[in-house]
Amino acid sequence: MFRMKRSRFLIAGCAVVSGVLATWPAKLVGQTITEVINSTGDGANPLTGPQGVAVASSGNVYVSGGTSHNVFRITLTPAGDVDTKMEIIDETGNGSNPFLFPGTWGLAVDRNETVYATASGSHNAFKITLGGLITQIIDSNGNEVVPCIEPKGIAVDDDGNVYVACYLSHNVFKIAPSGGITEIIDSSGDDMGNVLENPFDVALDGSGNVYVTGRISDNAFKITPSGVITEIIDSTGDKTGNLLDNPQGVAADGGENVFVASHNNSNVFKITPAGDISRIMGATGNGTNPNTSAAGVAADSVGNVYVSAQNSDNVFRISFTPAGDVATITQIIDATGDGMGHPLEAPHPIAVSSSGHVFVAGFTSNNAFRITPAVIPTVSEWGVVVMVLLSLVAGTVMFRRMKLRQDA
Repeated sequence: MFRMKRSRFLIAGCAVVSGVLATWPAKLVGQTITEVINSTGDGANPLTGPQGVAVASSGNVYVSGGTSHNVFRITLTPAGDVDTKMEIIDETGNGSNPFLFPGTWGLAVDRNETVYATASGSHNAFKITLGGLITQIIDSNGNEVVPCIEPKGIAVDDDGNVYVACYLSHNVFKIAPSGGITEIIDSSGDDMGNVLENPFDVALDGSGNVYVTGRISDNAFKITPSGVITEIIDSTGDKTGNLLDNPQGVAADGGENVFVASHNNSNVFKITPAGDISRIMGATGNGTNPNTSAAGVAADSVGNVYVSAQNSDNVFRISFTPAGDVATITQIIDATGDGMGHPLEAPHPIAVSSSGHVFVAGFTSNNAFRITPAVIPTVSEWGVVVMVLLSLVAGTVMFRRMKLRQDA
């Protein structure tokens, strides 16, 4: 907030104009990148092959180790520094049911900071409360009628319903807080000839619609709360030659626009609620930095979209105009990681907090980073800065004129 104080002195970073000290927020500050966890895990338990990342409303971060068969909670200080790291589940699962590789993949966290995690190798998923209670919520038996084999993507809604995409059984389940399990889509897809093969990721929007990508069927579906299933994109992509090939990550923003990452050709698509499809980024990335093997997707609260590129070892932020067109594409992290000797390699999982901090994990670099965005001045704050600078210039001119008269 802009503040004015009476002063006779010039203080670093401030301007003295006619006896008034004008200060404004430090807005022209570049982004910062911090490694929040590495292969040492919490010091007692290692982290290897991270394949899931989620962030709670509290700011705590959760990272799953795909090859270390575990999940860590990372707490941060208000300044963004790492405070504590703690393993909250390991390969023993809940003691009766294991939590195993390959693919301790998906992570989600609800408003109570209960964590949900899938384990592809043991064909199950777990619920981990903030108090440490671990419960298996689904296993290979699915809903006891149809199986859940190799679960990957997972999401949770505001009512505590959990959604799990089962890769090899080609279906998605909804798990109610009461424990009831319902299959909401299977390999038949929309029952109109558009099949679902190898569902990979799952996402939700604010209206309770569920979105799932079909990795081998090269498509994505929308499932409404009432159970209506619609294919929202297929292998033809935007139907202008930009194809969808091996889709992985999916996300939805506050306007119910859906974003899908096409891994094999590095296209990223936007699908509006009206069904309009556009490619918002291709393999050229931002024209300077390539986007190779688009993988994870996340959207923030102000409409920016974030994409991890697995084989070019970087992450992009895509911003939009008020009309919904692409405004800018910015690389926010590359293979150098934090630039302090901690590289980023093979990023896939990505998440963004309500405050705009981005978290990404590197599968082969065995670590995860927090990216604090650069803050840009608002129009009103720019106006304050300009007025202060103009006043400063005017005051300097007046002072010089008075000095010249005195000298004369």
